[in-house]
Amino acid sequence: MPRILVVDDEPIILMVLESQLTQMGHDIVGPATTGEEAFQIADAKKPDLILMDIALSSRYDGIIAARQIYDQFRIPIIFITGHKEDDVIEMAKECMPAAYITKPIEFGQLKASIEIALYRREIENRLHETENRFRLIAEHSSDVIWTADLNLKLTYISPSVKTLLEFSPDEFMGQKLEWIFSPQSFKAVMKLYTLELKRGMRFQNTGNIGNSLELELIKKSGAKIWTEFRIGILRDEEDRPKTIFGITRDITTRKKAEAEIKKAKSELEIKIKKRTAELELTNQDLQRLLNEYQQIERELRESEKKYRSLVETMNDGFVLCDQNGGIAYANKAYLQMIRYSQNEVLGHPYSDFCHKESMGVVSKQKELRKKGIKDPYEITMVNKEGQNIYCIVSPQAIFGEKDEFKGSFSTITDISNLKKTEEELKVKSAHLQELNTALKILLERRDEDRHTMEERILYNVKTRIIPHLEKVKQANLTDRLSAYLQVIESQLMDLVSPFARELSTKFLDLTPTEIQIANYIKEGRSSKEISGLLGVAKCTVDTHRNQIRKKLKISGRTENLRSYLLSFDK
Repeated sequence: MPRILVVDDEPIILMVLESQLTQMGHDIVGPATTGEEAFQIADAKKPDLILMDIALSSRYDGIIAARQIYDQFRIPIIFITGHKEDDVIEMAKECMPAAYITKPIEFGQLKASIEIALYRREIENRLHETENRFRLIAEHSSDVIWTADLNLKLTYISPSVKTLLEFSPDEFMGQKLEWIFSPQSFKAVMKLYTLELKRGMRFQNTGNIGNSLELELIKKSGAKIWTEFRIGILRDEEDRPKTIFGITRDITTRKKAEAEIKKAKSELEIKIKKRTAELELTNQDLQRLLNEYQQIERELRESEKKYRSLVETMNDGFVLCDQNGGIAYANKAYLQMIRYSQNEVLGHPYSDFCHKESMGVVSKQKELRKKGIKDPYEITMVNKEGQNIYCIVSPQAIFGEKDEFKGSFSTITDISNLKKTEEELKVKSAHLQELNTALKILLERRDEDRHTMEERILYNVKTRIIPHLEKVKQANLTDRLSAYLQVIESQLMDLVSPFARELSTKFLDLTPTEIQIANYIKEGRSSKEISGLLGVAKCTVDTHRNQIRKKLKISGRTENLRSYLLSFDK
């Protein structure tokens, strides 16, 4: 049951609010009559919502108390006030209120405002939990995760940067990216950034990681390391590029391994040529050449073993396919992703483990690989239990010495959690919009009902009370009774004057006698009966009837005067 603190220095208002809140099923905390008392109760009992009157002991005491409570405890606040001045409203806005209700308080408006405020707090709490969860992931990732504005000035960087570049996150804040790159690498990253920014403006792909680059970064000590560098673009509510985010991974070990493999390959080629030449000279050298070749082969197997170990420890999936698309190798991360064993996937087409809606994408990408195109793409895979897995695939084609297509390998990143979070946010946003629309319609209907009631009150006063007062005035009254009659008439006009200017003036141009005759006609009395009641001739009544029809603009029409007058009461 939501716990609500009511803050107001008017006992009647407190009593009304407590009654309405109890009727809604809420638990009341308090109440409080001053800002200081409200702060103490909020600190001790931590209510879910506060109803705060702006004017407590002074004009702005409620605003001051609300600002202190919101800054300290982040409890949502609904302002209740009779003030409508712009300066008061602007000061109240600074406290970020959940709603703003003016007196007199309507039950429906109060209920709707409370429900929306509580629902908004629930959504904010969930968003806060999601933000903390992703921040925890970023701060414990071995990769460096960072964000920057469109001027490439860093706004966030994960703690792992200390391990990678020896700088603390605080040393990076507010700095531009340029100072950690070698000149050549900075040119490359600017080219990638320009490409991603143009692509982000051309397509609606918020949050997608773009192409990767291998860049050289400079540590705090001055040493240089090789990294894999990826960036993407985030958008604001109007779908405009707002923030750059990226992931940086240390690949120094991999680069060294690649250099060693390249060096070993070069050395092998030299040795083979040398041994071949010696083979032509002597059979004795043949055995020695074979022995050396076997030794080299063992070394290559060791290098392959190291490379396989590196692939098996990757966090992302890794799949090697032959020229026909059949899976020749899959690492442990990929197998865990789709819940199949190595034997269950080897030799099967890569498309067998994709959703049917992604089949066309896989087929198209296979043809692009043959042309050497390696742009990342998104697909949906299906695991052994039939569950969908949303992935980003980063492919690379393999060609032979004669440029014939030999197959391809791909790095596969699971983005299912990110997709799920995006869908949840869309659903919650749509639901909140529906609530806002319903509240607007409800408020419009309440305003129409109020206007109709005010119009009916004014009409009844003018048609049912004033004519009789006029008739009493014509009687021989004592001075004291005349004075009472004037007071009654004055007080009655004061009661209806606040809304009289805004209501219809359908009957205000009728004389008191015409209004009195119109009321008798509505009661179904004939002209003869009316003449007897008023003590005038029947022809006089008929003259008034004609005058009433003229003023109501129905003269010359066959419409019944009594039916027309009765239609105003509906």
